[in-house]
Amino acid sequence: MSEKINDKDKDNYCVVIGGSNMDIGGKTFAPIIFADSNPGKVSISLGGVARNIAENLSKMNVKVHFITFLGNDKYGKEINQSCKKLGMDMSSTLIAEQASTPIYLYINNDNGDLALGINDTEIEKYITVDYIKKHLPIINGAKIVVADTNLSEDVLKFLAENCTPPLFIDPVSTTKAMKIKNILNKITILKPNKIEAEKLSGVTINNDDDLNKAGKILIEKGLKKLFISLGSEGVFLADEKMMLKLPAHQFKVENTKGAGDAFTTGLILSSFLNYDTKQMAEYAMNLSEKYLKGELGK
Repeated sequence: MSEKINDKDKDNYCVVIGGSNMDIGGKTFAPIIFADSNPGKVSISLGGVARNIAENLSKMNVKVHFITFLGNDKYGKEINQSCKKLGMDMSSTLIAEQASTPIYLYINNDNGDLALGINDTEIEKYITVDYIKKHLPIINGAKIVVADTNLSEDVLKFLAENCTPPLFIDPVSTTKAMKIKNILNKITILKPNKIEAEKLSGVTINNDDDLNKAGKILIEKGLKKLFISLGSEGVFLADEKMMLKLPAHQFKVENTKGAGDAFTTGLILSSFLNYDTKQMAEYAMNLSEKYLKGELGK
């Protein structure tokens, strides 16, 4: 399977709507000791679920029209310039004079898994229904629309009800995932993790039977395709015809940050190629594993 879009698909474009931020992160060298100073490594990089997905897609020959929100500050200008350099159309991005560019602060444990994250995204309130309505012609001209839940509940509802291309949603977090609970029937593809799937389905997931039960509930709510990320255990997928758990390949991982965004990128790319649900999951898992091994884009 090719990792990049073929020439015949290049005239299509994808609209990505959602968050951009500066990531400030740390990884401890040993198991975390809370309420104490931990030896480790700290880094600063460009981030945001939607921005990460938009970057991945741009690197794989997909035309991206990116609608995000940035402050008119140093970080905002850096993100804007980076996105333009990657070839993204940033003409619909909101630059807010009244707010600063979002910052995501996270701490990973010595295994590379997230222990704590704090997302300062007060600026998201400036993307309103009226703002999205103004850009609806661009949105509905896309082959695929991708959104994360850094948007407000009202905006997500308007988008779901007025978006004509297939709509992909990344729930981002357990708290933000609840914004889409009442619009699942308008979503083409949803990619929650296990905890987000529990919140949306009302099922506590302890085993494969629980996964099947949660998947059945979410599909019965009108969701077309479901991919529940299970981390090192793989992915659970469901649609109207099937439910299946695919195991992940086992290898040493230094840092899991960004793997979920790579998986979502794989779902979008495979949708461009008209793959079925199982093929989409396999393609996305392969892309995510390449990302974790540092091979993506090589």
